[in-house]
Amino acid sequence: MIVLKPEDVEARRGRDHVAEIATAEEWPVDLDDVRVVTAELINNAIGHADTDQIRVEAYSDQDESEGLYVVEVWDADGMNRPRQQCLSLEGEHGRGLHLVAALAHAWGVQVGRDSQTNDNDSGKIVFARWLVKRK
Repeated sequence: MIVLKPEDVEARRGRDHVAEIATAEEWPVDLDDVRVVTAELINNAIGHADTDQIRVEAYSDQDESEGLYVVEVWDADGMNRPRQQCLSLEGEHGRGLHLVAALAHAWGVQVGRDSQTNDNDSGKIVFARWLVKRK
């Protein structure tokens, strides 16, 4: 896990951290997709969450038949949930979660969980998942 400040320059650090984990663990998913999804989730927290820190975690859970590969981004603002916005040609924002939905197999939000302790708190975890079936 890496702890980031809610500042624009931190998104790259978080993205690179997750890419290192995915590479070291040899995730069988497109590394560029993982990088884009991670950056979008972090940038969403930076731009919209009322928080003094952002925690980013990446992990996998595998068995003989499939592997689950997960990126989680925690912030302290459980009241402000991310939602996909309607797309428009003129809009400058609102495309990030559409990218996440297109590149990951699933994404979602868990409100009221601390990413370190799994205890109840006022924050949220926004996650993206890739499920890979083994032959």
